[in-house]
Amino acid sequence: MDVPVTLGDRIYRKKKDIAHQARTILAGYKGSGVQRLSPKDHDFALDLLFFHPRVGSKLAGGVEAIVVALAKHRTYTRTYACFHVLTASGELVDFSWSKCVSPPSRQTQAKRALRLAVQSQILGFKARNQAPICAISGERLR
Repeated sequence: MDVPVTLGDRIYRKKKDIAHQARTILAGYKGSGVQRLSPKDHDFALDLLFFHPRVGSKLAGGVEAIVVALAKHRTYTRTYACFHVLTASGELVDFSWSKCVSPPSRQTQAKRALRLAVQSQILGFKARNQAPICAISGERLR
């Protein structure tokens, strides 16, 4: 059952509606560089940020503006448009809108931590072997 969610001064019927709004905003800011959000989009993103599991660390440097900029995925090599807090000192602090809508479970957090713990070993193995196929399983390496 979907439960209405209040975000700022607006009530959304379900979390999917908030996710849709976040995606729509990000899609509207194309191109490279840092792009400041319109006042309406800024208010939405700031209200959303207050639901982030680590809101305190995201706001620690103060908020000059909420912007859209490219961010590099922590595990993979691709980049994507992401909300950022622009601090008074000019630092960009990214935040995941999806974590605001649905914070990760403890199990997901543990899996992510374990994956990050061995990431350097995996990348080192791939760099040393540069083989397109795993010598053990015969599967294609990515």
